[in-house]
Amino acid sequence: FLMPGQENCYLSDLRIEMRLRPVGSDLVSNDRIYIRSNGSTLWSANLTTLNNGSWSVGADVFFNLDLAYLPTDNGNIVDIISGVGGDLEVAIQDDTAVDFIDLYPSWCCAPRLSGFKYEDRNANGQWDAGEPKLSDWDVNITEPNGNVVTVTTDSSGYYSYDGDQVGTYLVSEVQQPGWYQVGPSNNEYEEQLTTVTGSLRGNLNFGNVPCDNATEDCYRRRAGDAAVVNSDELQEAIDSYTQLSSQHNQQLQFGPAATNHVFGHSIAVDVPGGCTMIAAFLNLELDWQGGNDWIHLINPATGARVWSEALGNLFPSQGVQQLSLDLAALPVSGGGTANILADLQDGKIDLYIQDDTGVMSLDFCYTLCCECLPGTLCITKYEDLNRNGFRDPGEPGLSGWEFRIHGDTVSYADLTGNGGRLCIQNLPAGTYTIEEIQQAGWVQTAPATVLQTVKICGKPDEENVTFVSFGNSSCECESDQKVDCIYGDLNATPGPELLSLLTSIPSGYTTQIDDPGVDQQFGHTFTNMHPPGCLVVGANLTLALRAAGGLSINDRLYLMEGATTIWSASIDALTGSNWAQQGAQDSVVLDLANLPGGNGPSNILAALADGDLDFRIQDDTAVLRACLRVEYCCDASISGIKYEDENGNGVQDPGEAPLAGVTIELNGGELLQGTVVADSMVTNSQGEYSFSCLEPGKYFVSEIVPTDWTQTQPAAAGYPVGLFSGAASYSTFSGLDFGNTQACEEPMRIECMVGDQDNFSPGDPVDGPLDPSSALVGEVLQQMSSGNVLYSTDVIPTDHPIGHTFRCWEPNCTVKDAWLEIGLKAGPSGLSYNDSIGFYQGSQRAWSMRINNVVDPSDPAAYPWGPGQSVVLTLHLSDLPMDALNVDTVIGIMQDGDLDIAIQDDTGIDYMKLTVDVCCETPGPDMDGDGVLDTVDNCIRVPNPDQADSDGDGIGDACERVDPRYIRGDANADGQVNISDSQSVFGYLFLGRTEPSCSDSADVNADGKLDISDGIRLLQFLFTGGAQPSAPYPECGRAEDPGDGCEESTRICSD
Repeated sequence: FLMPGQENCYLSDLRIEMRLRPVGSDLVSNDRIYIRSNGSTLWSANLTTLNNGSWSVGADVFFNLDLAYLPTDNGNIVDIISGVGGDLEVAIQDDTAVDFIDLYPSWCCAPRLSGFKYEDRNANGQWDAGEPKLSDWDVNITEPNGNVVTVTTDSSGYYSYDGDQVGTYLVSEVQQPGWYQVGPSNNEYEEQLTTVTGSLRGNLNFGNVPCDNATEDCYRRRAGDAAVVNSDELQEAIDSYTQLSSQHNQQLQFGPAATNHVFGHSIAVDVPGGCTMIAAFLNLELDWQGGNDWIHLINPATGARVWSEALGNLFPSQGVQQLSLDLAALPVSGGGTANILADLQDGKIDLYIQDDTGVMSLDFCYTLCCECLPGTLCITKYEDLNRNGFRDPGEPGLSGWEFRIHGDTVSYADLTGNGGRLCIQNLPAGTYTIEEIQQAGWVQTAPATVLQTVKICGKPDEENVTFVSFGNSSCECESDQKVDCIYGDLNATPGPELLSLLTSIPSGYTTQIDDPGVDQQFGHTFTNMHPPGCLVVGANLTLALRAAGGLSINDRLYLMEGATTIWSASIDALTGSNWAQQGAQDSVVLDLANLPGGNGPSNILAALADGDLDFRIQDDTAVLRACLRVEYCCDASISGIKYEDENGNGVQDPGEAPLAGVTIELNGGELLQGTVVADSMVTNSQGEYSFSCLEPGKYFVSEIVPTDWTQTQPAAAGYPVGLFSGAASYSTFSGLDFGNTQACEEPMRIECMVGDQDNFSPGDPVDGPLDPSSALVGEVLQQMSSGNVLYSTDVIPTDHPIGHTFRCWEPNCTVKDAWLEIGLKAGPSGLSYNDSIGFYQGSQRAWSMRINNVVDPSDPAAYPWGPGQSVVLTLHLSDLPMDALNVDTVIGIMQDGDLDIAIQDDTGIDYMKLTVDVCCETPGPDMDGDGVLDTVDNCIRVPNPDQADSDGDGIGDACERVDPRYIRGDANADGQVNISDSQSVFGYLFLGRTEPSCSDSADVNADGKLDISDGIRLLQFLFTGGAQPSAPYPECGRAEDPGDGCEESTRICSD
C-alpha cells in the first residue's frame, strides 16, 4: 500500500466511506466489521456500536470511518494508520449487505530539501521564537547537473524540494528589494545528497532584515598606524600580561610580529541613532610567529570576551596569514558558529592577540540598517518642447500647475512656483504617489507611467532631497490618426518587457486570438502609433472579449508601460455581461484620456508618448479583436524668404528687397504612413513663405524660378530637409531662403571643352589632362571605390573614379543656362552597371543619377549600361531628370564660376563640352584711371586707388580741400603760364568752352571775378611788359580764400 514512485512517502491519513444494509436474519445484531493489513487484524467493532446502539433490518446506513479515530466496543478510540502495510482488507460479518466502499488515503512525502524564510528581527542570523515567517519568497536550488529550479515559500513561509539526483545541491534565496539577508552567514547552503531515497536535509532556513536604508562602510588600519586602546577592559587585559615579567611588552603599532609582545586595538565606528548593525566582517593580515597564540574579541562595554580561538585552529602553519571573520558566524571549537552582532550595536569591539603575532592590516567592514528619516520632495514641471520625455537645456518651467501627493498616511496638494518648481520639506518617511492635474490645451509627455511613485527614506547627515519631473506639451495644428488592429490570423506580439512578464507567469500565456484556454494570460504591444515627436491628443482602445470559463469572473484588464501597470480594472465591471458565465461575450471601448473607474489615473495618454502601448488580460478571457486608435498632432515647420539678389552673391545684403508672388514648392513623404506630400505656396508681400503642421519625414523645398530670373541661393536646386521630430522649437527649419537675380536679355555664350571627340583614341594631342578641384578629389573622388582617381580622358577604367572642374566663365557673370555634352564608355567590369554621373559644388553633391537611368532605353548601344556600351549624352543643366533628392537643376551651383563633375567608377570619358549662357557685368567708366570705377570711386578726378577717406564723409582725401595750391595765371592747370591760359579764359567767356577747373588761378588780377580784364592783363604781361599776375606767382602758393576745384593744380604743384 505505497504511493507509486515515492518511497519516502508515508500514509498520513485514511478514510473509508461505505453504505451498508442489514438483511434477513434475527442475528443481524451480531454483525461486525474487520479491518486487516498484511494478514493481521488491526481493528474490529460491532455494527451496533458504530450505529449508535442499533443494528436491525431496515434502511441503508452510511458510515465514514477515520482510521486515525476509530471507536471500539468498550468506548475507546484507536489509531490504526501506522499499522497499515502493503495492503488493506475490509470484512463484514455476516447478515449485512454492502452497497459500496470507497477508500481515501493521504500520503505525507518528506522533502529531501526543505526550510523556511523568516524576518530576523534581532539580526542574529537564526530564527527565534516570535519572528514571523515570510511567504511568496523565491528560493533557487541548483541541481548537481547545473539546472536551476525555483520554488516559492507557501503561506506559512515554508518551501520544499524533492531532488532526484545524487550529488551537491546549492540552495540560495532570491533577494527582494528592501530586505537584507543576514542568515545563513554565507548566504547559501551546500548540501550533499548521497542517495535518492534516503537523504533528507531540513531547516535550510533564510533570515532577512527589512531595510530600506542600508549603508556600508569600512574601518581600516595599515602597518605603521598606531594601535589605540580606548577601553579600561582592554588595557587591563594587556597589563595583566605585560606584568608577568620584564620580557613581556605591549605592541604599540600595526606591523610585523615581535616576540612576547601582546597586541591590542580598540575598533570604534559610528552607529547613529535609529541604526542597527546587521552585518560585520573583520579581515586581518597576521604575522603569526607563536605556536600558542590566541585571538580574542572583547565587548568594551561589559569587559566580556565574546569570542576566542587559538590561531593554531585557524591556520595550518605559522607565517603571514589572511584571516576573514564573519562576526555573525564566528567559528567555534568543536563545531558550530557564534554570532556577536548584538555586542556591536554601539559600534565598538576590542581586538586582543597574545603574544608573538603582529597585525599587518585590519579591515572592519560593516552594514548599518537605519530608520528612514523625513526628506524633501522637489517636483519640476516643464514644457517638453521636443517631446522626448526629458527636460533638456532651454526647456522652460511651468508655474501655477497643481500637483497632488498621496502618501501612506498623509496627502498634499500645491502649485508649482517660479521655474516650475514645487518643494515639500520634512515629508515623513514613506511611499508617495505623485499626480499632476491636467490642464486644458496641454498633454502630459512624461513620465510614461503617468504617475510617479517615490520612496522618502532620509539618511543621517545627508540632505535627503528626492527630485522628480513632469513634462507637458501643446499643439495647435489639426490632428491626424492611426489605427492598428489584431484579429483573425493576426496574433498578438508582446514587446520585450511585456513578454518577459508573461513568460514568468506559472500558469502560462497565449498570443492566439480567440484562444479558448483557461489560466492563460494574453498580452499584446501596439507599436509606432504616431510619428516621433508628435503629440498624442487622444486615443481609444476597443476590445472584443469572450469569457472562456474557469474563474473568468475574477479576470482583469491591465494597461501597461512595458511590464509596469498604469491602470487596471475588472472585466466584469467594464462589460454589460455576466462574466462568470462561460461564453459570455462583449465589447469594451476605452477612452484613454478619460478612463472609467479602476486602479490608476483616468488619463494615460503619456504612456503613448513613445508611440507604444502594452496591455494584458488575466487570465480566463479570450480576445477576439483588439484595436487602438491614436490621434496625434504634428507641428513641424519649414520657412524662409524670397529676395532679389542684386549683386548675385547668394546672400541677402542690406537693401536687397523681398520678392512677392514667387511659388515655393514642398515635396516629400511622411515617415510613419508613407504619405506623399506635394504642396506649394506663393511668397507674401514680405517675400515670406512657411509650410507648417508637418509630420516628420524627408522633404525637398524648391522654388519655381520666374522667367528671366536666375536663382543664386541656394547653390543647389533647393533644400533637402529631414524632419525626424515633430517638436515645435526643435523641428522648425527657418532661414531656408531663395535669392534671384535678373538675367540679361542677350546672354553671352561660352563653350568649354576638355578632351577630343575621337572615340577614345589615346595619345591624341588635342586631349588634355582633367583638372578636378582639390575638394572634388579629396572629399568625393577619393572616397569612391578604390579611391585611385583617374585624371585622363580616352581611358576606360576599372575601379577608378574620374572627375573634372570647369572654370571657363568669370565669377562676376551670372549663369542663365547651361548644357553638357559628354561621351562615355563602360569599362569591362560588370559593376559598371552601377556607375553614376554627378554634379558637385566642391564636396557637396548637387545632383546624381545612375548612367543607366540617364541613357535612352531605346538605344541598344547604351541601354542597359554595362561592359562595352557607349553613349554621347546631352544634359540640359536647368532641366535634368529628377534625382532621388528631387533635384532637377544645377544652375545654382554654377554661379560661383565653376562646375564639378564626377563619374563613378568603371566608366571612361571621351570628351566633355560645356556650353554656358552667362550675363556678365560690363565695367563702367574710370575717369581718373585708378582702377576704381566711377560708380564707386570716392574721388573721380584724382587717382586714389587706396580710396582713403580719413574723415569718413564719403569724399576721398585726394579730393578734399586740404591746403589747395596753384599758380596765378595758370588757367588750364598745366603748370605753366603762357598764351594757352589766355585762350582758356577767352574760350570760356566768349566761345562756351569749359570753365577753368581752378577759378582762382584764372582770376589773374585777383579781384574775385573771372572776366575779360583777366585775359587782357595776362596778354599785356606776356607781350607788352605789363604787370605780372597777382600772387601766388611765379611759384605755387595758397591765397587767402581759395576757391573750389583746384585739385589738379594742387597735384601739379605737388609734383
